[in-house]
Amino acid sequence: MDKFSVEKYAVINRISETLHNLAGSKSILQELDQIKLTQHFSNQLLQNWSPAQVMSIPEDELKNIIEAVMLFEVLYELLEDLNLEEMEIFDAALSGK
Repeated sequence: MDKFSVEKYAVINRISETLHNLAGSKSILQELDQIKLTQHFSNQLLQNWSPAQVMSIPEDELKNIIEAVMLFEVLYELLEDLNLEEMEIFDAALSGK
């Protein structure tokens, strides 16, 4: 295995561990596909940064980034399940009507 593969594997492990810890602390996040999210985050981060740069992100910052995206994913899935009437109620609530 070459150096990049080892570094990439380390990034994937770090992201997987962070996702696991977040899902353990927030029950709503447990329903998300951890493998899919690990792949998604790994691909996105490694598209923009080198493995060394990803590994240098402070743990609390990485956790905040991942948590924000995971919560957005949960919200998206919840909204996707709403029917038209429920969506209108949601929109009205957001706009303060």
